[in-house]
Amino acid sequence: ESSTDRRSPTAAAYLRYNPTTYGDEVDISWKLQLVDTRNNQTLPILTSGGLPKSNDTWSAAMTFCSPNEDLESLGRASDWGSSTWVSPQVCEALGFLQAQGTITLFGKSRTKETSFFTFPPRGAVGAVLEATTNAAQQSSHKERIFRVGEVIVPTTRTTSPKKEGTTTTTTTTTTTTPPKSSSWEESFILPGTDYRIMTMTDKDGNPIFSTASLPTEEDRRQAKLALRPCGWKLQQQMWQQRQQQQLAGTTTRTTKQPSTVEWPLEVEARLFSSSSAGNEEGSSGLRALTRFNLASAVPRLTSTFQRDAVAVIVALGIAILPIPLSLVGRNFVSLYGIPSASMEPTLVKGDVLLVEKFPRVLDRTDRGDVILFQPPSTLQDFIGSSNNGRSAIGANSLFVKRVVGLPGDTHIKMDPVTEEVAIDGIPAVGPNRN
Repeated sequence: ESSTDRRSPTAAAYLRYNPTTYGDEVDISWKLQLVDTRNNQTLPILTSGGLPKSNDTWSAAMTFCSPNEDLESLGRASDWGSSTWVSPQVCEALGFLQAQGTITLFGKSRTKETSFFTFPPRGAVGAVLEATTNAAQQSSHKERIFRVGEVIVPTTRTTSPKKEGTTTTTTTTTTTTPPKSSSWEESFILPGTDYRIMTMTDKDGNPIFSTASLPTEEDRRQAKLALRPCGWKLQQQMWQQRQQQQLAGTTTRTTKQPSTVEWPLEVEARLFSSSSAGNEEGSSGLRALTRFNLASAVPRLTSTFQRDAVAVIVALGIAILPIPLSLVGRNFVSLYGIPSASMEPTLVKGDVLLVEKFPRVLDRTDRGDVILFQPPSTLQDFIGSSNNGRSAIGANSLFVKRVVGLPGDTHIKMDPVTEEVAIDGIPAVGPNRN
């Protein structure tokens, strides 16, 4: 176990693929170290990525492809790495760092793997169709194919009790309550959580890229998957949940629990085996779907809410925020543009006004205020008569004017020379136009 402080700021290193032709792609695994050449020491890391675990070597596997064909949910990327090195140590060694590692090629590189103008689709689109179909068509006679780098979403699957003379029906449920199986707690695999397959081996420990390369269904069930939850925040949340469960004594297992959860965790593919759900009457098991399977949507949302309800509520609030904002804008606050020069120099053509429309506006209106109002019918008729009978204002148009007289005022006169308004012989309130 690494002694590096997990709270330290991190630095990242990435492997990038530069294809010579669009559509080129290749399946590889790699191991990467950063070496300080001053003392030939490797820099420590926070996590080793895949297996075997290491304190200084990052490992992973992925299909590297053209940028427009990458899709990290299915293990396709144009560049990939991790923020797993400690930033202060990397900064201190800048100028003396050397990247060292090994790259293993699985099979032959491919070309013309493009989603555009091909039928059936290839590239990213073809990968989506293949993965969703593969995950959805699991049966007791055919195991799901796993590929390194892809993200899987476990969901619970309940097998109906088997009756005499009938066949067993298997359905996928959207509950996130684990079935009564110790393998779930031992592996710490939770329904509705996204896990990435970092590395994979056969039953003898030999690295493989896909379980499709194994000869029999039993060999595929015995393949070993190195899983880690997607995202550093998610990993820390799950680790903290396990620690809280241990401290509170809520763990129901009788066997010894590890004091910490160190990712990745290795599980056999049989944990998601379609045949494991039917070994006993009413038994339950796991089914590994993709992010693109509709059946994984509800478990993912439920699991996210259980882990971080505050974040989900805030996200939903932001998502629906335009609805109340539009209601406020329509009923209480609006923006209006000035289309004419009738209020110059106070308001110039092209100005934009932020106008409040709260109730009892007349009770809050004072002499000298600038207000917007629906033109009375007399004014609309006057404008129409001066425009050959065609009104120059629309049904939703408003007039903007300054309030000079208020209810109860008498003897309102305008001087024909100065154009100043007086009320009861007192000049009305108005702007200083000098």
